[in-house]
Amino acid sequence: MNRMDGKVCVVTGATQGLGAAIARRLAAAGAKGVVITGRNAERGKAVAASLPCPAHFLQADFARVEDCRMVVAETDRLFHRLDVLVNAGASTARGTILDTTPETFDALFATNVRGPYFLMQAAIKLMIAKEIEGAICNIG
Repeated sequence: MNRMDGKVCVVTGATQGLGAAIARRLAAAGAKGVVITGRNAERGKAVAASLPCPAHFLQADFARVEDCRMVVAETDRLFHRLDVLVNAGASTARGTILDTTPETFDALFATNVRGPYFLMQAAIKLMIAKEIEGAICNIG
């Protein structure tokens, strides 16, 4: 894996599974700091505490655009930069073409599509303002 020395990374959905594994790998690769996001505060704080670099947990629901913007702003406040955004979080609610309700569809779209979009928007604005050649990875 490429080195992450001096990089500040945000990993969504990092309270468990793939997101937590990505956060651990970025920290092991030398990240200057990692911001863990998710809805479960207990698991998020545990993942952040387990990392070998400065790490913070931010509770966020990416169906809420305000939470997307807060994560980027708080990362900037904590670390004064953002180099890497990994969108690994998603809602795993399920339905079929026959039984998915409009409410379930809207909730899935808000969390899995709109949320990452507005996270990217906020991250890109910050990267441009700070002249950072960053990286964004969306896992869908």
